[in-house]
Amino acid sequence: MSTQLMKNTDNKPQPHLRLTPLTPPLTPIKRTSALAVIVSSLLLSACGGGDDATPSEPVTTPVVPSVISASLSATSQGSETGPTHMIFTVSLTEANNSGAAISFNLTTDASSTAKQGEDYQAFDSVLAIPVGETNASLTINVIDDSDIEALETLTLKASSAVSNSASLSVSQDTATATITDNDSQGSDPSYSQNLTPSSNNLRFTANIVTQADTQVQMQFSTQGMPVKLTPLSPLGNTHDFNLYGLRPETQYQVSGLIHLSTGDIVQTQAQTITTGALPAGLPTVQLISQNTTTSAGGLTFLSSTDAETARFFAVDETGAVVWYLDDDSINMSAAPTIKSLGQGQLLLLLSREARIIDMTGATISSFSLPAYHHDALLLPNGNLLALVVQTRTVNGKSLKGDEIIEVNPTGDIIWRWSSLDHLDTSRFPGALSQRVLDNGDIDWSHSNALAYLGHDDSILLSSRSQSWVVNIDKASGNIVWIFGDNTGANSTLQDKFFTLESGSWQANQHAPMFTSVGDLLIYDNRNEAALPGASNNSRAVKYSLNTHLKQATQIWEAIAPKYTSSLGDVDELSNGNVMYTSGGPGSNSDTHIVEVSSDASAQTLWEIKLADTSVYRAERLSWDEFLLSSVQTSTPSTDPILNPKIDTVNCQEAKQFVDTNNSANYIDYDMDGRTNADVYGSEHAPSLGVSCDSDTLYIDTNGATNFDWVNLGQGNGGPQANNYHWVIPRNPELTTEQVAIPLLGPVAVTVTGIQIFGPNENGADNFADPVTDGLLNYCGGHTRDYHFHERAKCFFEYPTLGGASSLLAPQTAGVVLGYAFDGFPIMSPWECTDSSCTSVVQVNSSYRYTGSGDYSNENAWQNHVYEASLSPLDQCNGMMRPDGSYAYYATETWPYYLSCYRGPTHLVGENNPRG
Repeated sequence: MSTQLMKNTDNKPQPHLRLTPLTPPLTPIKRTSALAVIVSSLLLSACGGGDDATPSEPVTTPVVPSVISASLSATSQGSETGPTHMIFTVSLTEANNSGAAISFNLTTDASSTAKQGEDYQAFDSVLAIPVGETNASLTINVIDDSDIEALETLTLKASSAVSNSASLSVSQDTATATITDNDSQGSDPSYSQNLTPSSNNLRFTANIVTQADTQVQMQFSTQGMPVKLTPLSPLGNTHDFNLYGLRPETQYQVSGLIHLSTGDIVQTQAQTITTGALPAGLPTVQLISQNTTTSAGGLTFLSSTDAETARFFAVDETGAVVWYLDDDSINMSAAPTIKSLGQGQLLLLLSREARIIDMTGATISSFSLPAYHHDALLLPNGNLLALVVQTRTVNGKSLKGDEIIEVNPTGDIIWRWSSLDHLDTSRFPGALSQRVLDNGDIDWSHSNALAYLGHDDSILLSSRSQSWVVNIDKASGNIVWIFGDNTGANSTLQDKFFTLESGSWQANQHAPMFTSVGDLLIYDNRNEAALPGASNNSRAVKYSLNTHLKQATQIWEAIAPKYTSSLGDVDELSNGNVMYTSGGPGSNSDTHIVEVSSDASAQTLWEIKLADTSVYRAERLSWDEFLLSSVQTSTPSTDPILNPKIDTVNCQEAKQFVDTNNSANYIDYDMDGRTNADVYGSEHAPSLGVSCDSDTLYIDTNGATNFDWVNLGQGNGGPQANNYHWVIPRNPELTTEQVAIPLLGPVAVTVTGIQIFGPNENGADNFADPVTDGLLNYCGGHTRDYHFHERAKCFFEYPTLGGASSLLAPQTAGVVLGYAFDGFPIMSPWECTDSSCTSVVQVNSSYRYTGSGDYSNENAWQNHVYEASLSPLDQCNGMMRPDGSYAYYATETWPYYLSCYRGPTHLVGENNPRG
């Protein structure tokens, strides 16, 4: 067994290490074995299903054999002092009566950090349950040694290998065992460590003081869950953490990881902590199903709507509560909502207030909203967009409509839009729009959701009573389009509606949003659908929209386990799965929060149930995002924290980025020696941070350009700076199929931290090619929230303030211009002809323009055709480079950057949530 230091050459948080506190030794960690095995439960759920039947029809129930499910667990723990083994047991819900042994394959997953022969002994990979038995066990011996080491994990994949029973269908799943070291590190005066419980029973504080300036992260684990890691603390000698995400009344092992300047990591001595009980009144959460392989995982945030017991809380993948907000002074609303703002911040929609907090519950900022209802959201400019009630007497009827208002942080209303001014006040399509409220008003509009689309500065409004989703141009206030049935709408609105080519319209919907690939996703309550809602459950539904031709097609749906007459929510998750919340009254009083696959099967991958409880909305966060607030800083900010550091030492990709924090890398287009920060204010100085862990590249930027602002629009509009946190997979591999890029919104980011959009404009501009339509400035992008459509020409053509003739080398092979959201680089359009680079040639697009020259009225996608003979580039605008790696190319002509993804798209949704 090696006794060398555990080298962290990529600045990777070690993924399977645990937290420890207090005063031990600065002894370097050696990777070896040791014990105390913690294994998460593995559920191998059997697949099954059946046809729905209409209640009014007689139903013949077929005889179906009972479905056996199997679960894998660790039934014995290990330690160096004994027992020195792990026992995994597969248990069936019924005895094996199939007539033959049921066998399971157990294989080691590549994510395991423990090594066979060093940390554990070899084991038989097939585990058989004999006829008549309900379980079988596998013993894996742990190798003991005296080395001091970090936590290590053994992850097994299980699948059903042989079964004569047709009723046993076991999906592949995983379980993780964590091996911890119990060798003493002695005492070491080079650091001290303390853990202290807080007033919140699921939170502790940790403090580590080191003699030298270092970075530190904490790790914690308990039986049945993988090790969790906090982010790294800032460089210094005092490191404070909030530890949260802990289950109630549970024992945890906690330790610190001290990252030395040499790249070595020192693990502090493990300390045991025990959490307290949950506060009274939280509803009981029942885990109905979980597929640990294909579920997105993470934490689900929610609150009941019960006025007496409502409290925000979060559950982990198993349904266990691991976070709650302990501020009892909060005045909860009738429809409590919690939204992630990214960077470890949450937006709470309360009674008469919208509050921004971090994960500890500390208030960052607050907006007073005396009259808002249902929904509000934070805009990129820091203002709040909210729904408020508006009433008006029309034709003798008192109609309750809605206004959308924009409120700045000081409480001033700076923009407003009225549904009573823009929608049809003579239309009452169903019972909800005709409902008379207690005060005599008619609930004509009942808007219940907002979404902001930054790519074209527009708003989605959900009008439940009208069964419409309305797209509003914010600058003009005009309606761009209306999605829904146009029956009964007046003639002035008829040209705004879509034709539904296939599928069915939504009815009395909630929570419309655009997915990462530009589809409209809706929670469809179906109160007034073509079939009565009580006998047809609610659903999550997707539509593909052609806003140029006003055509729509239903492309996907997932039927909920109940009909929900009110309330409801739906979200696209980071891996493309969909999570919906059927949380209101209807066919029963229970709430079901369900994660389903996005393919045609809409397979349930995770589901929890809250009996006799209503929930308005639920929000899913990854563990990484959740733990961002765990590092305490001495300078809290109302904005997400940007780290203007480009870590070229530990992150290989960072070497490709331009340090725009340095004004020497500023492109002085007008040659006046001034930057945007000099002209428009210091907030317009670029801020760029680049870092990575083993799997992900992180780019933090304020979106400010490192080149002179030129306003293409009317008036005196200036540049905007907004915080962005891009997450991009490292080491991508080509997938078996190409995936469409989003029609709107970012698809990539440049090496200066500026977003790249696809090769078309929005629907208001006919999805035209913005280059040939003359909509871009001298650098190849748009003003407002600046984004590129065309190759960033100014990077190659203009000098910098530092005296360089150009920011990036022109006509040079191997120049990385950006990274697509699937992880592949985007190269400048010059490449070596062979691996020795004997010559360099320009790379051209393989798309040919087929239009008539009427660029502003032509859909760019419909007027370009791919011809493989034109160049080596594939349909996505990429190819294999001479060194054998794949890359996209920023070509001179359409599609300019890329037209589809060839790599993994699980992080696309995090970068382009589309509202």
